[in-house]
Amino acid sequence: MKRLYTLLCGLLLAGVAMTFAPPAHAQVEYPPAPPTGGVSDSTVRRDGTVTFSGKSTPFDTVTVTVKYANGRSEMAGTVNADAEGNWSLAMSLSYPGVATLSAATSNGVVTQQVVVLARSVNQSNSSSSDSQLATTGVANGQLPTITLIGAGTVMLGALLVVAGVRWRRRTGTAD
Repeated sequence: MKRLYTLLCGLLLAGVAMTFAPPAHAQVEYPPAPPTGGVSDSTVRRDGTVTFSGKSTPFDTVTVTVKYANGRSEMAGTVNADAEGNWSLAMSLSYPGVATLSAATSNGVVTQQVVVLARSVNQSNSSSSDSQLATTGVANGQLPTITLIGAGTVMLGALLVVAGVRWRRRTGTAD
Protein backbone atom coordinates (compact mmCIF):
# COMPACT_ATOMS: atom_id res chain seq x y z
CA MET A 1 0.00 0.00 0.00
CA LYS A 2 2.85 2.33 0.79
CA ARG A 3 4.23 1.78 -2.71
CA LEU A 4 0.95 2.67 -4.32
CA TYR A 5 0.70 5.79 -2.19
CA THR A 6 4.26 6.82 -3.18
CA LEU A 7 3.54 6.17 -6.87
CA LEU A 8 0.35 8.26 -6.79
CA CYS A 9 2.09 11.12 -4.98
CA GLY A 10 4.91 11.01 -7.54
CA LEU A 11 2.44 11.13 -10.45
CA LEU A 12 0.54 13.96 -8.84
CA LEU A 13 3.75 15.92 -8.25
CA ALA A 14 4.86 15.33 -11.88
CA GLY A 15 1.49 16.52 -13.17
CA VAL A 16 1.65 19.70 -11.09
CA ALA A 17 5.24 20.31 -12.21
CA MET A 18 4.30 19.91 -15.89
CA THR A 19 1.29 22.21 -15.50
CA PHE A 20 3.27 25.09 -14.05
CA ALA A 21 6.61 24.52 -15.82
CA PRO A 22 7.81 27.25 -18.20
CA PRO A 23 7.58 26.45 -21.93
CA ALA A 24 10.63 25.10 -23.69
CA HIS A 25 12.68 27.72 -25.53
CA ALA A 26 12.53 27.66 -29.29
CA GLN A 27 15.63 26.35 -30.96
CA VAL A 28 17.75 28.68 -33.07
CA GLU A 29 17.08 28.21 -36.76
CA TYR A 30 19.61 25.92 -38.40
CA PRO A 31 21.29 26.74 -40.64
CA PRO A 32 21.00 30.36 -39.57
CA ALA A 33 19.34 32.73 -42.02
CA PRO A 34 21.63 35.27 -43.65
CA PRO A 35 21.62 38.68 -42.00
CA THR A 36 19.28 41.39 -43.23
CA GLY A 37 19.57 45.15 -42.86
CA GLY A 38 18.45 48.57 -43.94
CA VAL A 39 19.15 52.26 -43.44
CA SER A 40 16.93 54.99 -42.00
CA ASP A 41 17.63 57.38 -44.92
CA SER A 42 19.03 56.61 -48.36
CA THR A 43 20.22 60.22 -48.77
CA VAL A 44 21.82 62.40 -46.08
CA ARG A 45 23.87 65.61 -45.94
CA ARG A 46 27.57 65.45 -45.11
CA ASP A 47 28.08 64.88 -41.36
CA GLY A 48 24.40 63.87 -41.17
CA THR A 49 23.34 60.86 -39.11
CA VAL A 50 22.01 57.64 -40.57
CA THR A 51 20.90 54.55 -38.65
CA PHE A 52 21.93 51.14 -40.03
CA SER A 53 19.86 48.35 -38.48
CA GLY A 54 19.04 44.73 -39.20
CA LYS A 55 18.52 41.20 -38.00
CA SER A 56 21.11 38.51 -37.37
CA THR A 57 21.65 35.52 -35.12
CA PRO A 58 20.65 36.28 -31.50
CA PHE A 59 23.49 37.75 -29.39
CA ASP A 60 25.74 37.98 -32.46
CA THR A 61 28.50 40.61 -32.71
CA VAL A 62 27.97 42.91 -35.69
CA THR A 63 30.87 45.00 -37.06
CA VAL A 64 29.85 47.94 -39.27
CA THR A 65 32.27 49.55 -41.74
CA VAL A 66 31.81 52.42 -44.19
CA LYS A 67 33.52 52.62 -47.59
CA TYR A 68 33.28 55.93 -49.48
CA ALA A 69 33.40 56.47 -53.24
CA ASN A 70 36.72 58.34 -52.85
CA GLY A 71 38.36 55.11 -51.61
CA ARG A 72 38.40 55.96 -47.92
CA SER A 73 36.99 53.46 -45.46
CA GLU A 74 36.43 53.53 -41.74
CA MET A 75 35.00 51.34 -39.02
CA ALA A 76 31.72 52.83 -37.84
CA GLY A 77 31.40 50.62 -34.78
CA THR A 78 30.53 47.27 -33.25
CA VAL A 79 27.18 46.35 -31.74
CA ASN A 80 25.69 43.18 -30.22
CA ALA A 81 22.40 41.77 -31.45
CA ASP A 82 19.69 41.29 -28.83
CA ALA A 83 17.87 38.04 -27.96
CA GLU A 84 15.70 38.42 -31.08
CA GLY A 85 18.75 39.07 -33.28
CA ASN A 86 17.93 42.76 -33.84
CA TRP A 87 20.77 45.27 -33.99
CA SER A 88 21.05 48.99 -34.74
CA LEU A 89 23.88 51.52 -35.04
CA ALA A 90 23.63 55.29 -35.65
CA MET A 91 26.60 56.86 -37.43
CA SER A 92 27.76 60.09 -39.02
CA LEU A 93 28.90 60.04 -42.67
CA SER A 94 31.82 62.38 -43.43
CA TYR A 95 32.54 62.40 -47.17
CA PRO A 96 30.20 63.35 -50.05
CA GLY A 97 29.37 60.76 -52.68
CA VAL A 98 28.11 57.20 -52.35
CA ALA A 99 28.88 55.47 -49.05
CA THR A 100 28.60 51.68 -48.82
CA LEU A 101 27.72 50.46 -45.32
CA SER A 102 28.68 46.84 -44.53
CA ALA A 103 27.60 44.86 -41.47
CA ALA A 104 29.64 41.70 -40.88
CA THR A 105 28.07 39.01 -38.71
CA SER A 106 29.00 35.42 -37.92
CA ASN A 107 26.76 34.14 -40.70
CA GLY A 108 27.28 36.70 -43.48
CA VAL A 109 27.57 40.31 -44.57
CA VAL A 110 24.79 42.74 -45.44
CA THR A 111 25.46 45.97 -47.37
CA GLN A 112 23.47 49.13 -48.00
CA GLN A 113 24.32 52.26 -49.98
CA VAL A 114 23.68 55.84 -48.87
CA VAL A 115 24.15 58.99 -50.97
CA VAL A 116 25.97 61.67 -48.97
CA LEU A 117 25.35 65.22 -50.23
CA ALA A 118 27.99 67.93 -49.88
CA ARG A 119 27.19 70.90 -47.67
CA SER A 120 27.11 74.35 -49.26
CA VAL A 121 29.58 76.99 -48.08
CA ASN A 122 26.89 79.03 -46.31
CA GLN A 123 24.98 76.06 -44.87
CA SER A 124 24.07 76.39 -41.25
CA ASN A 125 22.01 74.33 -38.87
CA SER A 126 19.05 76.64 -39.31
CA SER A 127 16.78 76.57 -42.32
CA SER A 128 18.14 78.20 -45.43
CA SER A 129 16.80 81.46 -46.82
CA ASP A 130 17.37 83.63 -49.89
CA SER A 131 19.60 85.97 -47.87
CA GLN A 132 22.30 83.27 -47.90
CA LEU A 133 22.42 83.12 -51.70
CA ALA A 134 25.08 84.96 -53.69
CA THR A 135 23.96 88.16 -55.43
CA THR A 136 24.49 88.01 -59.18
CA GLY A 137 23.51 90.34 -62.00
CA VAL A 138 22.35 93.92 -61.66
CA ALA A 139 21.13 95.23 -58.33
CA ASN A 140 17.62 96.64 -58.15
CA GLY A 141 17.29 100.16 -59.55
CA GLN A 142 20.60 100.15 -61.46
CA LEU A 143 19.32 98.70 -64.74
CA PRO A 144 18.12 102.06 -66.25
CA THR A 145 21.45 103.71 -65.42
CA ILE A 146 23.48 100.91 -66.98
CA THR A 147 21.20 100.92 -70.05
CA LEU A 148 21.64 104.68 -70.54
CA ILE A 149 25.43 104.42 -70.19
CA GLY A 150 25.54 101.60 -72.74
CA ALA A 151 23.31 103.43 -75.23
CA GLY A 152 25.38 106.60 -74.85
CA THR A 153 28.59 104.66 -75.51
CA VAL A 154 27.13 103.09 -78.66
CA MET A 155 25.97 106.52 -79.91
CA LEU A 156 29.41 108.03 -79.21
CA GLY A 157 31.03 105.20 -81.18
CA ALA A 158 28.65 105.76 -84.10
CA LEU A 159 29.39 109.52 -84.05
CA LEU A 160 33.14 108.84 -84.13
CA VAL A 161 32.73 106.52 -87.13
CA VAL A 162 30.69 109.14 -89.04
CA ALA A 163 33.23 111.86 -88.12
CA GLY A 164 36.10 109.66 -89.29
CA VAL A 165 34.46 108.95 -92.64
CA ARG A 166 33.77 112.68 -93.24
CA TRP A 167 37.31 113.66 -92.28
CA ARG A 168 38.77 111.14 -94.76
CA ARG A 169 36.52 112.46 -97.55
CA ARG A 170 37.55 116.06 -96.91
CA THR A 171 41.24 115.34 -96.75
CA GLY A 172 41.17 112.91 -99.65
CA THR A 173 42.72 110.01 -97.80
CA ALA A 174 39.82 107.68 -98.46
CA ASP A 175 40.68 104.39 -100.14
